[in-house]
Amino acid sequence: MANVVYPTYKTVAISPGLDLVTASTLKVCLVSTTTGVTNYVYLATHQFFSSVPAASILAPGVALTGKAAANGALTASSVVLPSVPAPTGANAAATGQALVFYNDTGTAATSQLVAYMDTETGLPVTPNGANITINFSGAVLTLS
Repeated sequence: MANVVYPTYKTVAISPGLDLVTASTLKVCLVSTTTGVTNYVYLATHQFFSSVPAASILAPGVALTGKAAANGALTASSVVLPSVPAPTGANAAATGQALVFYNDTGTAATSQLVAYMDTETGLPVTPNGANITINFSGAVLTLS
């Protein structure tokens, strides 16, 4: 799988008044995609954060800061996912293979999925109770 902007978000993105830089709470979470009993499988038809199984989320959403947009690309400061616990039980072998970006409304059923990224530097990562820092190597997302 390559990094991709959810097709359902592209429709929202061209709507008047959308502003990912100053008017929204854009968050990122770390998910397991291939290991364990419950994993997340990207589907282009997914629209809301409720499509991401809770058991696949290894690190809960953290808001992006330092956001800037230019030439159709969004950049952001590095993100620290604090004290990400090692998976246990049936998911003990899980690693974080992907990042899911979403516009947090406070309710998973209305929090628009924005992008899925599985090729960022540092992925996959194995949680062990320590902080995980995501240093974005380029644009967080590009609308193209």
